[in-house]
Amino acid sequence: MKIAKKLSLSRKLRTNRKGVALVTVLTVMSLTTILVLTFFTLASSEHRASKTYSQGLHAQQVAEQAVNMVVAQIREATSVGVEKAWASQPGAIRTWSQTGQFDTIYKLYSDDEMKSTSNGEVDADYNDLKNWSSRPAHFVDLNEPVIRGEKVYYPVVDPTAANIPERWEGGLEDSDPEFGDNGVEGFKYHHDVVEEGDFGKKADTAYSASDGHVPMPVRWIYQLADGTLGTLTDSASGGDSPAFQFRAFSGNGVPSEKNQIVSRFAFWADDETTKLNVN
Repeated sequence: MKIAKKLSLSRKLRTNRKGVALVTVLTVMSLTTILVLTFFTLASSEHRASKTYSQGLHAQQVAEQAVNMVVAQIREATSVGVEKAWASQPGAIRTWSQTGQFDTIYKLYSDDEMKSTSNGEVDADYNDLKNWSSRPAHFVDLNEPVIRGEKVYYPVVDPTAANIPERWEGGLEDSDPEFGDNGVEGFKYHHDVVEEGDFGKKADTAYSASDGHVPMPVRWIYQLADGTLGTLTDSASGGDSPAFQFRAFSGNGVPSEKNQIVSRFAFWADDETTKLNVN
């Protein structure tokens, strides 16, 4: 009988050991699953971080592209030696021949034609601005304000500078004699000359101190994946979703599935020196 009891106890111990092996296997599988999930999570996070960094570099390159275009325009316009005279102005540089005849205008703002030998090119650009706000694929307002409640922030020109008296040192109230009678000296604009667009109308509603918006509409310049630059034509193909034709002015690329439009930018540059070179 004693031997039988010992044998029975041994059988029970052997049966319990099988349960320990199952628990061990489940623990190892759980740890393996956690390690695999952690690996995929880290890989996804690194991929997103790399993509964000790549997009940031691309945005920086696009911004530098605009600066480089302006620098190239200025260098070409002012490297005329003694054969031509040139004069700079806000948004453009003009050159003249030795006989005083107009030669070339080099634009310092984004457009479909960056330089022209026609003196009426600027007038043509001005005529192209008609209904610019209804063509968001072609034009953008560089002075588009940011509206936060009753506060309006302008990135370039604040139109209220023409109305709000300039605060001189020591002035505390509007009735203080240290205040000027007008806005910033020399600042004037005609808000009815160029359409102000939707954001300009919203800014007028939000901020009653302004007397119209100061729009700065210029053309979008589109860039293809191969680096080709161009603009969109003014005529659409029709249909519910009109498609515009891409017209390149730098490079020979054509939009396609493998050479898609990857970015667009716009710019306006002023030469604040307004120099005149007659040599």
